[in-house]
Amino acid sequence: MSNKRQRVSGRKDTAPFIKITKQMVSHPNYFNLNGHSIKLLNQIMEQYNGNNNGDLQASWYIFKDRGWNSPTTLNKAKDELLEKGFIVMTRKGGFKNHTPNLYALTWYKIDVVKAFYDPGLKKFEGKTLNWWRD
Repeated sequence: MSNKRQRVSGRKDTAPFIKITKQMVSHPNYFNLNGHSIKLLNQIMEQYNGNNNGDLQASWYIFKDRGWNSPTTLNKAKDELLEKGFIVMTRKGGFKNHTPNLYALTWYKIDVVKAFYDPGLKKFEGKTLNWWRD
């Protein structure tokens, strides 16, 4: 970043980060997660750029080269994250339309998603769900 931008905007060069609160990591739903589930959650969080929550992926195709040895293990981790409320499915993909399932992190607001899997989720657009607390 140039010195001019820093003077004008007050911003400095910093690496992007993802916020996980102490309240979340000290919650039983988090510290009782399987190690694979925490690994997958970290890899899903890595995709989040501040305005794409709801367009995050967790497919075998993407993660097979990122330390995952089995689609079964990946799917079990994904199921646990869904069950414990850390992620929510925003779009159901499929073979016919060649689209992946999409997810949102529940502790960030859900951004605009072109087509929600469950039309009932549309009411949560722009809101933070925090379903991991339940």
